[in-house]
Amino acid sequence: VVDLRSPREFAARAHPLQSDGTAVHLISLLTDTEVTAPSQGARLADIYQGILINAGKQLADVLQVAATAPGPVLLHCAAGKDRTGIAVALLLRIAGVEPGDIVADYVSTNEHMPAILARITRFAPELGRTHPHDRDLGGAVPAAIEGVLSHWDAHPGGVHGWVQSLGVTDETIELWTARFTE
Repeated sequence: VVDLRSPREFAARAHPLQSDGTAVHLISLLTDTEVTAPSQGARLADIYQGILINAGKQLADVLQVAATAPGPVLLHCAAGKDRTGIAVALLLRIAGVEPGDIVADYVSTNEHMPAILARITRFAPELGRTHPHDRDLGGAVPAAIEGVLSHWDAHPGGVHGWVQSLGVTDETIELWTARFTE
């Protein structure tokens, strides 16, 4: 399990899948402050770009865990849209999935957002009031994930070059791609 929540979100309640047979990796893509007090007026695209700039190493760690885990991998955050969306987009793009298909997958999250936001508010009322998802961020905005994909594509060597600049090896890329495509 790769838990992308902040340390405070993680500490608030025991992880339901944590057991002797399940490894839970806390790989936070946002700090506690970024989750509870995001920049006023921040747009989803700006927040996503901030994650790429400030949490690139953590995204590389997600790829490493996904490539080398001994079994299936579950990725999640609080709602499963922003942090999870970026991490899943990275895994898909590394494996060669086309950008249009990644955007379509990301946008499909909108079908489930009302129920997800209701669950967040029910189990963590403080997040329902302050979580980034309650601004313009209540839905999956195509331009936000397109900006992420463009960021990676603009890097020398594309997304592979981007993760390699963060310390990911060719072997890890090959392991993940083989695992995903087999």
